[in-house]
Amino acid sequence: MHVMQLRSPWKIDRNDGAGLKRCELPDLSPSTADQAVYQRSFNRPTGLVPEQRLWLFIQEWMGSLASFTVNGRAMDVSSTGGSCQVEISRCLERHNVIELRLAALGDVQPRLVGPVELRIE
Repeated sequence: MHVMQLRSPWKIDRNDGAGLKRCELPDLSPSTADQAVYQRSFNRPTGLVPEQRLWLFIQEWMGSLASFTVNGRAMDVSSTGGSCQVEISRCLERHNVIELRLAALGDVQPRLVGPVELRIE
């Protein structure tokens, strides 16, 4: 398995009227927003062959995962306790955009607090 960390630059849009801003992971910035949308662009990994699979692994978030898209296509996510792994091989393009929409869960503010990785198997 080959692992690539999706570090900065991430963009975040909280429903506070400020629009898209840059952020780094883990996102520990103070907020009172009840929703946060994280976006990250990446290029198709070079050397990826048809028999290989590309997975997106999200280690940890706070709040609830409201939606997850890759290039505008909704991903079916089965998550356990704030982490998930989703195969994204079929929706890859030359240039790609991930979008994670998190919502507050009770008093827990929505935040992406763990690493996000691409894993080639």
